[in-house]
Amino acid sequence: MRRLYYDLTGLPPSPEEADAFVDSMNREGEAALTTLVDRLLANASFGETWGRHWLDLARYADSNGGDRNYTYYQAWRYRNYVIGAFNADKPFYTFVKEQLAGDLLPWETDSQRREQLVASTFLSLGPRCSQSGTRRRSGSMWRTSRSIRWGGPSSV
Repeated sequence: MRRLYYDLTGLPPSPEEADAFVDSMNREGEAALTTLVDRLLANASFGETWGRHWLDLARYADSNGGDRNYTYYQAWRYRNYVIGAFNADKPFYTFVKEQLAGDLLPWETDSQRREQLVASTFLSLGPRCSQSGTRRRSGSMWRTSRSIRWGGPSSV
C-alpha cells in the first residue's frame, strides 16, 4: 500500500488512510486494492508526480537558470497543461502531437485552441543563451544541424 502511494502520488499515506485500507482489506479482500488504485489515479497528485517526469525530459524551467536568471512568466501554463493531461488520462499520441504541432491542429472550441497553443510551448523549452539573442547549442545538436543543412557529416 505504501508503495502504491509513493509511486502514484509521490506522498506517503496518512496513518488514517493506512488504517482505513487495512480495514477495507479485511472486509473486501483484493477488491480493496483495486479501489485504492482507482482512488489514487483520480487524485490530483498523480498528475503532479508523473507530469514531473515529462517536465524533466522536456527540460522545463520557470527561468533560464543562468547568471541573470530571467523568469519565463508564462511557463506555468505549460506545466499545468502537462499535469492536466496526465490527470485527464490523455492518450499519449494526442499528448505528443499537441506539443509538436499544437499550433497547426484543427480545433472545435476556443478553449481547445488555447490548450493546443500552450502545448506547443514544448518547442521553446530548454536552456538559452541571452547574449545577442542567440540560442546556445550543444555539440551534438550543432553537428546534427550542420549535417542536415549541408548534406553530410561535419568536422566541428
